[in-house]
Formats: sequence, structure tokens, C-alpha cells
Amino acid sequence: MRVAKVEKDMKILVTGSHGMLGSAFVEILKKRRIPYVPYDRAHPEAIDSDITAVVHFAGITPYSFVKGKAPSATAYRAANVAGTATLLDALSRAKKLTRFINIGSAAELGFSPRPFLEDSPCHPDNPYGESKLAQSALVKAFARTRSVKTFNLRVFNITGFTDHRSTGRPASGRPHLFTALANQFGGEPPRVIEVNSAKDVRDFVVPEDVLEAIFVALIAEAGGTYEVINICSGRGTTISDVVELFGKVLHSPYTLKSLSRTQRASVGVAKKAERLLGWRPKISLERAIKNYVGGAASS
Repeated sequence: MRVAKVEKDMKILVTGSHGMLGSAFVEILKKRRIPYVPYDRAHPEAIDSDITAVVHFAGITPYSFVKGKAPSATAYRAANVAGTATLLDALSRAKKLTRFINIGSAAELGFSPRPFLEDSPCHPDNPYGESKLAQSALVKAFARTRSVKTFNLRVFNITGFTDHRSTGRPASGRPHLFTALANQFGGEPPRVIEVNSAKDVRDFVVPEDVLEAIFVALIAEAGGTYEVINICSGRGTTISDVVELFGKVLHSPYTLKSLSRTQRASVGVAKKAERLLGWRPKISLERAIKNYVGGAASS
């Protein structure tokens, strides 16, 4: 893989810089001494005209709070679609802009028994996925109209942050999977671990690997003007297997209770990420669980 030299005068606009991934990415930029500015969504007209790149994390997810409640379809569209449209319009003043990184989601694709390629048909099955798909369409049009090199990183299921930034208040009782399992295993025995569907299959990738992919996309030279890239492990794991790994790591017996018998799969193909970015995930799911459990014990 060839990468462009990160110039000293590079200046990156980071949207969603206070969020889970955004704040972690800002720390990477600080360590590398790369200048950045946070995006002020209340004043999009204040975007510096000399920014050279944008990393777009901002938006809401099913784990977000919106006025103390789980997000509605209207809230998703306002934040992820209208919010992105406002950002892209404001970027017309950024004359030095040459790179745009959009943080997409596997929710755009929906579910399928077959692994998803980047050009697989998208059939989102919820308002969040629909909003992210509409966001991607806006980003694609912007990239081609402005001729700004753009990577749309379609991120699959992110495991828990080891420093537990993801363990904030869940929206309407829906915590992150790792949070929910850690909480249930932390209860008094006999432990009954409840999951929505034990047979569901997901493609898990750890935050550290995702952050590395984002940074590499920021400086990679390969690819065309607009590229969608799956950020995933390429491996499917059932929820029951995730629970089993938690029990193994914690040396804790349990009884598994599945609230549904459905079996829906969301697994990506990771070959394009390796070809264009030279990126592949490094941390296994078992290691991610060990790190997460260790972080919980020390917090």
C-alpha cells in the first residue's frame, strides 16, 4: 500500500468529536500532532476555510439519547441526513479540502445469509439504517461533484471500548451488547443471561482496529474519487458464542435465555479494505472481551 505523506500543514475537521469514536480519534490526532478543529453544528458557517480533510462521525445511533428517549425516525433523519446536508453545504467554503472520510454503518445493508460486499444491494430494515443509507448518498454526490477523494467506511458491529466510553446511559433500556453482558454476568448466581436472539450472527470489529482504519483512510492514495469500504473482520459469530466467550473469560457458569428464535446475519467481506487501505483487523473477539472485562474490573 502507498500512503501520502502527512504534511505538517494538514488541518482536519472532526465532526462528532465528543462522541465515542470521535473523541478517541481526536486523541490519535493529538498524539501525532496533526492539527484538527471540532465541528460546531450550531454554527456550520464558521468552518475554517483552510481545512484539508474531514472525518465525519457526527450523528445519532440506536444507542443515542434524544430528549431522554430512543431516537425516532424523524430524529435519525434530522441528525444523520439533514445534519450531513448542512455540513456538506458549509464545506463549499473549504477551498483546500482534498479528503472526506464518512463513518457509515452496516445497518445500511440490512441482513442476509450471504456475506456483504461493498456493492451488495442495500435493504435497511430500520429507520437508523435508512438514514445512514441516505447520508451515504449525499456523501457520494458531494465527492463526485466536488472531486474530493472520499472513503465511505461501512463499519460493522463495534465491540465495547476497553475504557468503557460506551457504557453511558442506554437509550430506552438498550445498552451495547458488551455492556449488557458484563452487567448480567456481574449479577448474583445463578446467572441467567438474556439476549434478543442467540442465533443471530454478527461481524465484530474492535474500536482500536476501526480507528486505525479511519486514520489509514485519511492518508491512503489508492482508490478512486469515491470508495465504499467494509470495515469488518469478515467472520460471523453467533450471539450465543459471544456469551460463551464472556462466560469463559469470567470463569462464570450461566444459563442462556434467548427471547427470540429468529436468525439474522450481518457479515461483511473485508478484502477491499486490505486491497485499498492495506488494513486488516488485528485484535480477536476473545481478546477484545478479555480487554473489556479487564477494564471493567479496574474501573
